Amino acid sequence: MLRTWLAALALGIYTILFGAACILTWPIFPTGWHVQKLAVVWAWLTLRCCGARMVVEGLDKIDRDRVSVFASNHLSTFDI
Repeated sequence: MLRTWLAALALGIYTILFGAACILTWPIFPTGWHVQKLAVVWAWLTLRCCGARMVVEGLDKIDRDRVSVFASNHLSTFDI
């Protein structure tokens, strides 16, 4: 139970900090590339905090010279 409360607190803090960083740096980097980088770190911290693992299969089969559409198989409500 304590782990759940600590994870929720950490997620709230992460979200506030990364959200503020995105908003405050937007005028400096108007193209928005930094938002993608911050979102990746935020998502990684969220998964680590909750003890979730992300498994990616088939990266070697992706043709990087073509446009691709990715679809995920949601196994729980956490990953939606």
